[in-house]
Amino acid sequence: MIKFDGDMSVVIKHTAEFFTEYKKKAVFNHVLTAKPIVHSVRNEARAIEFYDGRVDPPFVVGKMWWDGDSYLIESPRIRNEKYAKWNGQFHTKSTTDIKRAIKNALQFIKPFDWGMVASQHASDVRRELTNWVDNPSNKIREAIQYTISRNDLYNEIEVALKEGRDFVSPNLNKAKVVMQENLEEATRRHKLELQPLFVTIDEHGRYVSDKWITPKQESEMPEDVLTKIGLLKIMDLSNGSDKTDTIPEVGKRIGNNVFWVFINRDLYQTTIQREA
Repeated sequence: MIKFDGDMSVVIKHTAEFFTEYKKKAVFNHVLTAKPIVHSVRNEARAIEFYDGRVDPPFVVGKMWWDGDSYLIESPRIRNEKYAKWNGQFHTKSTTDIKRAIKNALQFIKPFDWGMVASQHASDVRRELTNWVDNPSNKIREAIQYTISRNDLYNEIEVALKEGRDFVSPNLNKAKVVMQENLEEATRRHKLELQPLFVTIDEHGRYVSDKWITPKQESEMPEDVLTKIGLLKIMDLSNGSDKTDTIPEVGKRIGNNVFWVFINRDLYQTTIQREA
């Protein structure tokens, strides 16, 4: 069953018929949500987009519409070799036969596999982790860059050379305090050498990732990964959502039994190599 989020009455006739027939045959256990793309002026929708809602934020897995002559679908799964990869039609298929159009939709408009889910979220998760690791170091750089002037440095060096004293500039002392507060933590975070590992748990309790081919049993998983998944499972979820905010040194939960786990680089490499 596919959830429809919108007003079907604004969807033009051919697109509505296309969607209705597709919906009868598509069985995705409430994973997909369909939403009409409504023209702001004409208040009509020629196209319907489909979202995979297993993770937050959800992402578009496909689109269907009628262009006046043909039924079209669009999906990242499609590789239409008639067009170059940078062409907007590279990810589309069209036909004038509605039966063929429904067959195309059933083949290509469906939930992503977990490898595709991981690739969609990987850059954002890695950026969050990198920002957390670099935050103390950035504070040190900002303290030096925006607090200390050339005159500060000149006067400090001159006085220090003459009297053998430490910092006399208030700004240099401020920078020194910032460095003292953050240098130890900056060093500690970089030494952790954390890497994000995508893991989901299937209906059989097996651990699935885009980094290995076959699902793993719990006994095959590193203890550190299991501990962090356990912690993410018991975190309070807000507003009935399946996701949690990023937990430093642990990871984040982006869906029901869908996780990013932050683990040491050596353990990360060992976990991947086990599959090989």
